[in-house]
Amino acid sequence: MKILICNSSLVNLAGSELHCLELAIYYQEQGHEVLLASLEVGGEIAAEMRSKQLSSKLISELTESDEWDIIWTHHISCFHAVHIERKLKARHHVHGVLSVTEPLEAPPIPKDLAPDFESFLILCNSKMTLDYVKELIPSTIDTCVFFNVCREPSGRKGVFCHDECNPTNIAIVSNHVPYELRKLAQRARRFGTSVDIFGLQYERKRITQEFLSIYDVVISIGKTVQYCMAEGVPVFVYDHFGGPGWLSKQNLERAEYFNFNGKCTRNKRSARRLWAQVLDGYSNSLSELEHFQNHAMIQYEISSQIRQKIPNSGYLKAHQLISDDEQGSKIAKHLDYLSRNTRCNKVKTRPFLSKLRKEMKKIKRSVVGFEQ
Repeated sequence: MKILICNSSLVNLAGSELHCLELAIYYQEQGHEVLLASLEVGGEIAAEMRSKQLSSKLISELTESDEWDIIWTHHISCFHAVHIERKLKARHHVHGVLSVTEPLEAPPIPKDLAPDFESFLILCNSKMTLDYVKELIPSTIDTCVFFNVCREPSGRKGVFCHDECNPTNIAIVSNHVPYELRKLAQRARRFGTSVDIFGLQYERKRITQEFLSIYDVVISIGKTVQYCMAEGVPVFVYDHFGGPGWLSKQNLERAEYFNFNGKCTRNKRSARRLWAQVLDGYSNSLSELEHFQNHAMIQYEISSQIRQKIPNSGYLKAHQLISDDEQGSKIAKHLDYLSRNTRCNKVKTRPFLSKLRKEMKKIKRSVVGFEQ
């Protein structure tokens, strides 16, 4: 199959970019022809793509004459460029939504549109995201949960091979390490425990399952939690939103609903209390690792998810997802509105959204019948 995986940016080692990288690596390993495309390409992730011999292009370099088996997009700007500006053709069109708070992750199709889209699927990274998306899109569009992906355990350290007394080495993985975790790291080191911190303000590194397997405890949220579950590494779920602490059989379902972002338990704690909880719950966490690993292999393992949820037959003729100009005009207006949503005024998103609005202007000029 020919597969096109698109993201608004392929520059940093951030969540959506790593998600695209993992999908591309998997499909390439299965013998498919894969191309990564974006509005901007380069930076830190370029080395990762080169190491895996993955090809990449700017979306602006793709042509309407190209035909794909699957086009897989993320972000409203990327959806806009691929389906309205470039009008690319595929047998199956897939769009992933990876957040309920980031403006770029808003669902791309307005609810008041009555679409007749052939073979279109929206994937949501959690049940919470799915509930959010279903409220905002037409009921005729197919949706399902496609969790953050993981792989079979690497076996680098040996399954569940951890010191049963106390953890000797801890990793904190976060792009927004809260004050209490910084203080926890200081406290742990005073007690002789090694603590490494990875993130934007600390050591920048692509986090993989195999890398995490060397640690006795990982403190993090999001997809890192799923990596730990798959690898058999004890994980303490906590970050700037707070969090439940030790992942357990009792809190797993609720934590998963919130995509392990910590919002399931908004309970901020002091460094002293967090360190006490890490030590007190460590032994019990070891006893539940096998349960979490089995759950991860059923729910998150990449080949299983793709086989169950992603179309792979070629019986459809390659087609444009949005061929109707009036439909395209309405969707362009919808996406332009989303890009100007007040939530976009956050400092961290302002520079990128400035670029996005410029891109939207280019796209609107290409849409026949667009009304200002």
